[in-house]
Amino acid sequence: MASSKPQAPHPIRVGIVLFPGFEPLDAVGPANVFGAVEGIQMLWIAEQQGPVSSKTGSMTVVASHSFAEMMPQQQQQQQQGGADAADPKLHWLLVPGGVGTRKEVVNPSLLSFLQAWAAPDAGSGLQLCMSVCTGAALLAAAGLLDGRRATSNKMAWEWVTSTGPKVQWVRAARWVADGPFLTSSGVTAGTDMAVAVLKTQLGSEVAGAAAKYNEYMPNAEADVDPFAEAGFVPDVNQLSQLTTATILLEGIDRLPDS
Repeated sequence: MASSKPQAPHPIRVGIVLFPGFEPLDAVGPANVFGAVEGIQMLWIAEQQGPVSSKTGSMTVVASHSFAEMMPQQQQQQQQGGADAADPKLHWLLVPGGVGTRKEVVNPSLLSFLQAWAAPDAGSGLQLCMSVCTGAALLAAAGLLDGRRATSNKMAWEWVTSTGPKVQWVRAARWVADGPFLTSSGVTAGTDMAVAVLKTQLGSEVAGAAAKYNEYMPNAEADVDPFAEAGFVPDVNQLSQLTTATILLEGIDRLPDS
C-alpha cells in the first residue's frame, strides 16, 4: 500500500533536544508535523541516552542518542581522527521549552552541544535551528541569538528575555525567523512554526499535505499573537477566523515564506 505522506526531495535529519522537565507538546507537535513527510527522520537527543521525563511527568521519551554521540563530525574527527564527512548528522535542530529550562540554562553540556551545532563559526552543516516556548532561553544563554530577533512564551517573558540581553526580543509574534534561527511562542506555536518551516524549505504542497495528515489548521500569520496582550484568554465559544476561514479561503500559501 502506497504511503499517503508527501515526500521530501532529499533525506532530512531533525535532532530534537530533550532534558528533564521539557514541555511535551513543544517537542511532539513539531515532530508530528515533520514526521508526516517521508524522508524526514527524527533523532531524540539528550545528555545521556535513555528515558527523559517531561514537565508533568506524564510523558517519558527515550533519547536514542547522547550529546557526545551526536556532536558534529568535524569535532569528533578532531578528537578521534577520520575522513571528512560531507553530509552532517543533523540538518535541522529543535529545542523545546518547559520548566526544565530553568536548570538547563546553566548546563554546560547542553549549551556546548547547541553551540557546537549552531554557532556562526561552527561549520557543522546545520541548516536550521528552531526553538519552541522557553527553549529560546537555552539558545539565548548559549549566545546564539545575540543580535537576532526572537520570541518566546509570553507567560515566561520576563525570565526568558533576561537570559539574552543582546537579543532583539519580539513580544507580539507567533514565531520569528531570523537567518537560520526560528523561535516560536508558547507550546502550540511550535506546531505552527513547523508547518511554516515545511512551506519555506519544501514548498506549499508538502506543508499543506503535512497539515492535512495531522488534521491541523495552522495559524498563518507569524506576527499575529493575541497571547502577547496582557490578560488575553481565548473565547472558546467562537471559532477563530484566522485558523479556519482564512486558511480555508486562501490556503497554506498564506503562510509567510520566512
